Amino acid sequence: MRFNKLKISSDASSRLRSIRQRTGLTPNLLCRIAIMLSLEEGPAASLAPDDQGQEFNAYTLTGEYNALIASLLRFVEEDEAGAGPLDDDRL
Repeated sequence: MRFNKLKISSDASSRLRSIRQRTGLTPNLLCRIAIMLSLEEGPAASLAPDDQGQEFNAYTLTGEYNALIASLLRFVEEDEAGAGPLDDDRL
């Protein structure tokens, strides 16, 4: 799985802006934390995609751990959900 850009929802962008103002952490660091927390919570329950928010370069968020994060995402979304393999676009 290869991706260059990641988009977040407009609601997530708003929340990110609010948390950034309160904590002083950069949006990239906050998104990394959010990715790890979402993996811990388990598979997403068929959410309607909303990519009207902020856009990030994938390498900025994942760095050298791009393959690891993609593998963890695939593991959580496919194996724990009991669903079959997901295509790259859906994942």
